Amino acid sequence: MVRSTRSTEGSVAIVVGGGSGHYQAFAGLVGQGLAHGAAMGNLFASPSAQQICSVARAAHNGGGVLLTFGNYAGDVLHFGQAKARLNAEGIPCELLAVTDDISSAPPEEWQKRRGVAGDLAAVLAVAEHTNQRTRSFGVAFSGCTLPGAEHSLFTVPEGMMGVGMGINGEPGIKDATISSADELAELLVNALLK
Repeated sequence: MVRSTRSTEGSVAIVVGGGSGHYQAFAGLVGQGLAHGAAMGNLFASPSAQQICSVARAAHNGGGVLLTFGNYAGDVLHFGQAKARLNAEGIPCELLAVTDDISSAPPEEWQKRRGVAGDLAAVLAVAEHTNQRTRSFGVAFSGCTLPGAEHSLFTVPEGMMGVGMGINGEPGIKDATISSADELAELLVNALLK
C-alpha cells in the first residue's frame, strides 16, 4: 500500500510494515504527513522481501527510503533483505527496528526489545531518537483465534491477566489477578516510568 498524495521530489520515503491481523495500524499510518507506504504480511507473518521492495520502489521519491518495523525475527530478516536489494538497485535505504516493549528485555538490552524529511541520515536520526524514547507495556485478558483454527493462539487463566505479553502472544512477565482500572493504570504507569 502506497499513499496517493505526492511528496516533494527528493524527500525521504518512510515505509512501515509487519504482519497483519493483530496490528492493523500499518495501513492506518499511511497518509499525508505520515508514512509513504506500508508492506503488510499475512496474519502474524512478516511481509516478504519482495513485497517490501515493491512498496519501497513505489514510494521512493528520489531521497532514499527508511524501512521501519517491529523488532521480530521475520521482519528483521525480510526488511534486511529488502534493504540490501534496494541499495544494490541504487535506492539509498536504511532500517529502523522499533524496540518499545519494556517487558521483552531489560533497559541494558533495549536493542532486543520487541516492537516512524530531510536527508535519509537526518530522518534515520530522528526516528532512532524517537524510538529510544518510546516505551510500551501491555496486558492481555484472552488470546485471539486465527481464521481456520479451532483454539486460541494463547490462553490466560480465568480471572487473570497476562502482564507484559507481546502483541503476538509472546509470554509476559507474570499472570496476575484482574485488577480495577485504577490499579491497572498504576501498574502500567509505574512500569513505564521506571
